[in-house]
Amino acid sequence: MSTDTAAHPLLPLLEFILQVVHGARNITWDQVVDVATHAPQYYSIWWNNLFKESPQHVLIETSLIIFIVWLLFVRKTVDPKKSTAPEKLSNKEIDWLIDTWAPEPLVPPISEKEAAVADSMIIIDRVKPDGTLAVKGVKESVINAASFDFLSISRDPTIQDAVTGALDHYGVGSCGPRGFYGTIDQHLILEHDVAEFMGTQESICYSDGASTIASAIPAFAKKGDLLLVDEACAEPIMTGANLSRSTVRYFRHNDMADLRRLLQAIADEDVKLKRDSLQQRRFIIVEGIYRNVGDICPLDKVMELRKEFCYRVILDESLSFGVLGATGRGLTEHFNIPPMEVDVVTFTLDTVLSSVGGICVGTHEIVDHQRLSGAGYCFSASSAPYLCAAAIQALKVMRSNYSLLQQRLQENVHHLRSELATVPGMMLVSADATPVIHLAIRRDATTTTSSTATSPVTPVTPSRTTRRTSRLSAPANANGVMVTTAPEEDWRLLVDIASECVARGVAVVTNKFTLLNKSVADLPPTIMLTVTTSYTEQDMAKIVKVLTQAAKLYIR
Repeated sequence: MSTDTAAHPLLPLLEFILQVVHGARNITWDQVVDVATHAPQYYSIWWNNLFKESPQHVLIETSLIIFIVWLLFVRKTVDPKKSTAPEKLSNKEIDWLIDTWAPEPLVPPISEKEAAVADSMIIIDRVKPDGTLAVKGVKESVINAASFDFLSISRDPTIQDAVTGALDHYGVGSCGPRGFYGTIDQHLILEHDVAEFMGTQESICYSDGASTIASAIPAFAKKGDLLLVDEACAEPIMTGANLSRSTVRYFRHNDMADLRRLLQAIADEDVKLKRDSLQQRRFIIVEGIYRNVGDICPLDKVMELRKEFCYRVILDESLSFGVLGATGRGLTEHFNIPPMEVDVVTFTLDTVLSSVGGICVGTHEIVDHQRLSGAGYCFSASSAPYLCAAAIQALKVMRSNYSLLQQRLQENVHHLRSELATVPGMMLVSADATPVIHLAIRRDATTTTSSTATSPVTPVTPSRTTRRTSRLSAPANANGVMVTTAPEEDWRLLVDIASECVARGVAVVTNKFTLLNKSVADLPPTIMLTVTTSYTEQDMAKIVKVLTQAAKLYIR
């Protein structure tokens, strides 16, 4: 090695590397041989210098090299061919295992309450042209006294023509969600017509009615926000509140004094904790006509409290749209409140608009936000074009004949309510004259199960033969709605009455919500009936007669 090499041991290697990097073509074979010959010496010199400068680096790198060598050459894996095989079972042991094996159920066993819910359901074979039902196990036609088609627009022949035309033109499906190949001109026409009818800037169409409010609530309320919910709100609202992961507080049904107390308590808590209320989104959630009670929300008072305490309002008008207001625009029109003053307004298409799905109306900001944040809009297939065509035509029919339809509906409501008030042992829950009627067992009645009362429609519940009498003595709540100390027993009794009604030609349903949701445990189980414009005097007379006969079998 030369003097320069002795002074700088790695100099030849560095020069060789530089020549290779710069693509030099004057590299001689002697240089290559010299670098290869002295490679161990170069590596030893580099390693010693590195150890002097950074011994931790050398230790870590050495450990990694040793670990890699151990993985490649030392560690031994288990050879499955050489592993010890388990002992073989004898034929007797195999037979014993087969005989004693019991497969786990595909679904968990249901409770007695859930079994009663399942047993109370009826099977509808078809809906006849006159609107009556063909029910499995019942020979005669059954009046559908639980239909939400309040204005009976679904029977209008123009609806069927619109649906047939849409099927011929568009086919059945829409091919995807609205934001991904699922938007068709029928969706846009429906949204435009509804927004124009309601007097709002825009509207957005969902493909499922229950998913509309259940998607709108979590679209605006998130974790850390506050929701004040009427305790009698329907299940889709409760689902939306749960999905939002917000803090939920319930106020007593339609009790504005209790709502004010709750609002004031939250305001006092803000002052105590020095909390800025504007840093939290806060909503009051109500229904136009409450599905579980049948009465009307005092929206005017809710709006006053909303302005006083700076809250937003979410209003579900699923049962009030097409029923309340001079032109059918719902609860907002009923109280002469512009729809744009209510932050979020939703309603379903499967009531008076003879279709399937839901609508949310409001400002451009309210609607546009849901196009990216409404789960039911973003991730569900859009409505079939023929369903939108049915809703578009139904809206036209409603607008052209609403005064006559509403008059007919109100006449039937008042007539049927007055007659149902005479049913022995039962009472009307709501004082409001709406087409949703709930009947509860009168609190001063003694209920009994008659041995001769049998229903050919639904199976007999296990406790039906052992239940004898039940005295209702609980008082009414703050709103005059009767509460009961035995809701389970009352509901089972109402299931028997409803089954008897179906067997006699009138389809009514029991309201199970009060039993399945603990937040409204003080509201009584009920039988729910609805009123439509298609009812004749003979139909209403039969409904009252059948209910009276069924009630006499079980209530004394």
